[in-house]
Amino acid sequence: MDGTGNSPFDKPPTAQITDNPPTAHISGNPVSGFTAPYVIGRSKSSGPKIFGVIAIIIAIFGTLYNFYFLLSIESTLDNYEKVGIDVSSYMSIWTYITPFIGIISSIIFGYAGLQLYNYQKKSIFIALATVGISLASGIIGSVIMADSLTQGNDELGGIFAGVGIVTTIVWNSCCGFAILMPLLINGEDLE
Repeated sequence: MDGTGNSPFDKPPTAQITDNPPTAHISGNPVSGFTAPYVIGRSKSSGPKIFGVIAIIIAIFGTLYNFYFLLSIESTLDNYEKVGIDVSSYMSIWTYITPFIGIISSIIFGYAGLQLYNYQKKSIFIALATVGISLASGIIGSVIMADSLTQGNDELGGIFAGVGIVTTIVWNSCCGFAILMPLLINGEDLE
């Protein structure tokens, strides 16, 4: 038997590539293939995707709610008058404006959720701007509704306005927290 055959005890040939200054060593057999070192990279967190989907769901519900409210403005104002609430011009105007603000901010919030799903950092700031618009709209609406509902009773108006403002702040804080979570958990994943 001659020593030219492929034996499992033979040392495989080694190819060496040398460049100045780095040196790379590739080992293996040209027939069976070369082995390369494994580079293990850190995978991106799934947090932005999850919270992006949550933001999109919130935006869908917000858009549907405001669209329903837009379609039922006339019946809402009629119901206020049937109950005995004096519908002021401010309340009437604000009732027509509110659903449009809500629809626009919900659509932009959904867009920001989609961008967050794609790991875009600018989406957080877009979503926070829409939360701010929604917060301001809710506070203005609470004050106008409380003034119209109480018809001059300042104590009762303050209670209604306070409840409306607190509810608005809590809701918008939840939306803002949902959009800020990816930045707080692992902000380096966002581009």
